[in-house]
Amino acid sequence: MQDTMTNQMLGLTEHHEALRARVERLAQQHIVPILTESDAAERYPREVFQVFGKEGLLGGTLPRQYGGAEFSNVDLAVMCEELGRYSQPLAGLIGAASTVFGIGLLKFGTEDQRQRYLVPYARGETTGALALTESRSGSDTAGMACAAKKVAGGWVLNGEKAWIDCAGVADWVLVFAQSDPAAGRRGICAFIVERGTPGFTTHEFRNKLAWRVSPVGGLKFVDCFLPDSALVGEPGGGYRVALASVGYGRLQVAARHCGGIRACLDASVQWAKERKLYGRPIADFQLIQTKIVDMALAHDTGRFLTYRFARMLDAGQMARREGSMAKVYTAEALMRSSHDAVQIQGARAIGEDSLVGRMFRDAKVSEIVEGANEVQRTLIAEYELGTRQA
Repeated sequence: MQDTMTNQMLGLTEHHEALRARVERLAQQHIVPILTESDAAERYPREVFQVFGKEGLLGGTLPRQYGGAEFSNVDLAVMCEELGRYSQPLAGLIGAASTVFGIGLLKFGTEDQRQRYLVPYARGETTGALALTESRSGSDTAGMACAAKKVAGGWVLNGEKAWIDCAGVADWVLVFAQSDPAAGRRGICAFIVERGTPGFTTHEFRNKLAWRVSPVGGLKFVDCFLPDSALVGEPGGGYRVALASVGYGRLQVAARHCGGIRACLDASVQWAKERKLYGRPIADFQLIQTKIVDMALAHDTGRFLTYRFARMLDAGQMARREGSMAKVYTAEALMRSSHDAVQIQGARAIGEDSLVGRMFRDAKVSEIVEGANEVQRTLIAEYELGTRQA
């Protein structure tokens, strides 16, 4: 009853509950059975993305003409929140077509680029990626060293990218490179680079702490020639493409965190009732109760921040302040909640098939990706102090 009332206050309707139930059914059928194996083997479960593509969910907010479902941002948040109960990386990668991987192409790409890359991606037939991060310039976008030089008929890329989701399997990558270092952000360009392009190679990072189902890796460009048709948007307009991608990306990030917090809370409540110590359920102990209360507070607060952000996006506002707030709060809340859930379950949480153990590892990544939390706090402070307007 409490959840129903909360959902009503968040403006969620029977339509959203039906969507959540549909995603839950797909997750139980196609995600839960492969989680332990794919995590242990660091295997990208392509079959999961094919299922969501066939179901019309992978395209999310993309228009139907590009293979999407024409979700609202609230719809997208509902889907990613539910998926986040099972797997943080899968929730993020499934939501990426609507956000970090796809939104830049949708807003700034040509019609040919949308048809060629977005449509098969949204159907689950291909895999895309976004390459912004470098080993020495993560949140400092203007400091990227990957270079783009204009030549007759196209561009030549030289440089490297690091910690790129799906680097090992992506059929195409939206790559950002600097064409004029003196111009700073105004010199950044965005390009589509297809796997197999001469001068373009990838490699995977193995034995990662977390996000093990995502083939995270690096990209290398050595005199990689790209035709003019590979440019996304205008020359020097890459920063706008990146802002759109990352800005919308923070919605699926915050939403999946809320699902992860819910999973930690549910698992903790169940175990606290079952596990007995000194002849009593550990749910009777005040220290256990305090941890559960903190998770419940984090869950409800995170959802309000997340759905506020989603509704502002649906109203046509970029809401960067609210996006940063939702991201930083839910990431830290998931870290705390997963830590407490592991503490409540004790040794049971150490096994490779432990949901809360996996959440704990993945939560650490959440404090770093989509803009490190320290950077997000700086942005929020600038908005509050009036030193940043956009």
